[in-house]
Amino acid sequence: MLSLIERFLQHNRRWLFGVLLVVIVVPFVFTIGNVPGFFWKKKASQQYFGFDLSDRRKAEEVFVRGAISMLLRDGGDRMQASQEYALYRLWLLSLARDLKLPDPTEEQLQAFIKTRRFFWDEKQQFKPSRYNEYLKEWKGKFSLRSLFEEDYKIEQVQNVMQGVACSLPQESETAFKSVRATYTLDYLEVKNEEKEPTLSDEEIRKFFEDHKEDYRVPKQADVTLLVLDADKYAERLPKPSEADLKAHFDQHKEDFEKDDEKVEFSKVRKEVEKAWKEEKCLALAEEAASQLAVRVYEQSIKLGSDAWKQLLEKNRVRCIYSTPPYSKVSVPKKDGFQKELFLKAFELSEEHFLSDPQRIKGGVALVALNKFVPTHLPELAQVREQVADDAKRLYRQKAFRAKVEQIKTSLNEKGTPPKEFEVKSMEPFTLEQWKFEDFSKILPVRSLFGFLNDVLVLQPKHWSKAYKGNNDSMVFFYCKDKQTADISVDSEEFKHFDENFLERKGRGQAEALAGEALTAAFKSDRK
Repeated sequence: MLSLIERFLQHNRRWLFGVLLVVIVVPFVFTIGNVPGFFWKKKASQQYFGFDLSDRRKAEEVFVRGAISMLLRDGGDRMQASQEYALYRLWLLSLARDLKLPDPTEEQLQAFIKTRRFFWDEKQQFKPSRYNEYLKEWKGKFSLRSLFEEDYKIEQVQNVMQGVACSLPQESETAFKSVRATYTLDYLEVKNEEKEPTLSDEEIRKFFEDHKEDYRVPKQADVTLLVLDADKYAERLPKPSEADLKAHFDQHKEDFEKDDEKVEFSKVRKEVEKAWKEEKCLALAEEAASQLAVRVYEQSIKLGSDAWKQLLEKNRVRCIYSTPPYSKVSVPKKDGFQKELFLKAFELSEEHFLSDPQRIKGGVALVALNKFVPTHLPELAQVREQVADDAKRLYRQKAFRAKVEQIKTSLNEKGTPPKEFEVKSMEPFTLEQWKFEDFSKILPVRSLFGFLNDVLVLQPKHWSKAYKGNNDSMVFFYCKDKQTADISVDSEEFKHFDENFLERKGRGQAEALAGEALTAAFKSDRK
């Protein structure tokens, strides 16, 4: 159903897809999927490439601009990584600022707008009516012109970075032939069968001292969960009229349909009345929870005071004290409560100790922050079992790596593995036509694509490096044969490949630079 809607929006009213992105998708990103590391509290400045993201509204605009920029550039075809692109975009803007690139002229800007795929028709031609329609429906909080000006300068920076790419003579020809070549491989799978060592108390203690920071307990929240059960508000409900029930049915008709069959109101009246009561009770519980929070702050009620206890009793609040302190990475799993509710605790403080209400199954819940437990190093006795397991695992992995290195040496020097290992064969394949299921039996995805890139330079009668395999194993590949197809460098196919080869290589270099810069920025921020 969702894909059908998306296709309709993209092919019929693409401007509406853009409006929906701003109105619905982007707010969803900021309420459900915040970028790790960003928790907007007006405290220390969070500078990224000269942009301050400590203010939530400014940070939201950064990510909205990134999402809209990606939408207009790609036509809505690749919206999965808009948050990462927004940070990449900041880095490019900072480079454009440092280079003091001038704003585009009106002529340059109009030509640039025509390159945005979002405004193209099915023939990949700029369609002025689509552009004008989008401008008419634009609901953004910022100037669309300024976004275009920024993106124009960003693409100038990208072109400069890609322009420094170079290739060796005949490199594109070699790459083209490697892609079309037929590979015949053997592989050797080495499983980790090392025995788990027995460690003395002294060895465990030394391991703990050497890796003490790995066991540091992060900042934890000690909370009480406050629950307002919806069924306690049933007595306050008026008897619903037929019009009330019919209106509820019309608004939530899909909830009463079975197997996508249309249903009549008269046949499901009892279910509708039950659903109406549940919704109204939840609304009353939510209103009571909001009023409770308002009274706490208006009257400066202290947590745990007599006034606090009286307020909870008056509102028939059910308190859950059984939740142990937790960090952002160890949020408790409690039936009926979502992870987001527990994370709200880290936005609270001693003065502002009560979270906003959140609906749960059968009611409404709030988090009351009792205190924060500061980060600290535990005593060995508290984590001894974990330390012992980690030490045994590390020593076992070290022994396995040493064994793999011995096998690698044997393969490089003798060309054959030790006799106790079995070498298996694979079906011939090309990089254009290979079967994922054949490789996934041997390598996990994170290793697979690295290997497929390396196989381009793997020479016949040679062994590859070791790749992490499935089920705690390492895998070596042996190139038995590499048959290069007869390909004419004068063909249109090769010419097209050659024209794009340097651009792809430059783009890869630019993205690698961006990745390094982003990683450095995050590390710097966390120090």
